[in-house]
Amino acid sequence: MKGYILNDDQRLSYTEMELIKKGCTLYETLTWAKELDFVLLGFNGLNESLKGTSHGYYCHLDETFFEKLDPKTIIYTGKNNPVLNKLQEKYHFSLITLMKEEEIINKNAVLTAEGTISEIIQKRPYTLENSTTCVIGYGHCGKSIANKLSALQSAILVIEKDPNAIEAALKDGFEIISEDDLLKRPIDIIVNTAPHEAMQEDTVKNLDKSIYLFDISSFPYGYHHECASHLHDYILPGLPSQYGYKEAGKMIADFIYRRGTEC
Repeated sequence: MKGYILNDDQRLSYTEMELIKKGCTLYETLTWAKELDFVLLGFNGLNESLKGTSHGYYCHLDETFFEKLDPKTIIYTGKNNPVLNKLQEKYHFSLITLMKEEEIINKNAVLTAEGTISEIIQKRPYTLENSTTCVIGYGHCGKSIANKLSALQSAILVIEKDPNAIEAALKDGFEIISEDDLLKRPIDIIVNTAPHEAMQEDTVKNLDKSIYLFDISSFPYGYHHECASHLHDYILPGLPSQYGYKEAGKMIADFIYRRGTEC
């Protein structure tokens, strides 16, 4: 396999290493684009000017690159990228968003959970045992975080709106509560995984000041952090790029290699 990686994330350095170990040839430029089996356009993709960064340097493409792309070449990106989505609709090349792949999502959730727990242990000067944690959102990350914290003897409460996620949380043995309960129940830790409007401003302002908040969602985050100035409040996006990043890089390499050799 021959490929090119736009390295804009610590994880991708290890993706490069693992693919080379597997016998892949990685080019330093896109000069030989017609010969490539895959192009990984960074974890973040391209901006509106079709620019990305690799090892701290800008890489600038134009639409001609995508127009002339060999049909066998697979374009990868880590996160959903609207610019690449529009180009794919126009030029019909093969585009795979890694964070939409179930295999990657599940493994990423484990890395996120471990990173979250590491941050909780570092930031909070109390044991997890006999604590009470509320997890907001019971998707892949919320589920993994809740189960790992439960194994460490933290009592788990869950806030969730989706009926299927509620059913999954109840099946896993966790209690479902409402946002109003955050002001009524004794809670030590709140972990938010929901991408927006996880808690109303009035709720955040009135939380007990002893509570530790950890928001692992991406911008614009799950609640207004300026309302949490009286709390121990931590924003923790992109944890897999900080914890277990070598494992994350290997995970991406394994996926790309397997997809390439299956084609």
